[in-house]
Amino acid sequence: MFKKITISMVMIGITLAAVTTATVAYFSNTQSINGNTFATGTVLLDKTLISGLPINMTNMAPGITQTIPVGFQYKGSLNADIYIGVTGYAHDPSDGNYFGSVTKLVINDGTTDIYDNYVSGLSTAWLKIANNVTPDQWKYYTLAFTMDSATGNEKMGQTNTDTVIKLYAVQTGGGAPATPPFP
Repeated sequence: MFKKITISMVMIGITLAAVTTATVAYFSNTQSINGNTFATGTVLLDKTLISGLPINMTNMAPGITQTIPVGFQYKGSLNADIYIGVTGYAHDPSDGNYFGSVTKLVINDGTTDIYDNYVSGLSTAWLKIANNVTPDQWKYYTLAFTMDSATGNEKMGQTNTDTVIKLYAVQTGGGAPATPPFP
């Protein structure tokens, strides 16, 4: 009887081994694909696609508003946020000789005034003017400049040519530069 049980156990073991081996055998195949390309996108503002800049404003007078239409076409391949800032290389933004300290600026995006303060305010912090701009999209703005009505004769006949308007594009969600526009 012991011999029969032993032979039966051996037969069951051989049968299980055959079944187990049969259930874990799989066919397989691997393919390698060459010639893959990974390319980064671009964030690009092209000076030749900016209209209305540089600004050439003449005959400024206290209390008189001059309006300039400005537009740009974004040329990057990635969506971008656009910021604006101002520097005046010869003058500190708080310097009374700097026109930006006595000239108010209203920036309108066609529906809303997105900035209403002195030009010099854009030298201390970047202002986001556009969110998630898509490739080849045009953006248009109206810039309205008004010299303070209390500006005295000390500004009469002066020319301020060191004001630089900066546009900064960053991939959407990237944020403004850590440093203000004015050095």
